[in-house]
Amino acid sequence: MAHAAIGPAPFAYMSRPWLDQAALPNILPIVELDVGTAHWPIESFTWAFSANTAHIIA
Repeated sequence: MAHAAIGPAPFAYMSRPWLDQAALPNILPIVELDVGTAHWPIESFTWAFSANTAHIIA
């Protein structure tokens, strides 16, 4: 079964005002990564958080 193409999760950016206000040195800005894109806007990273990815793209 093919999945419908959807845009970026609108709720992903709801935490942005809180993150900006908290100004925590160990929390970086949100970077949207698309598994269907060959090139990502970031070249390397140490850690990444992904929620609900495996069962959605499986």
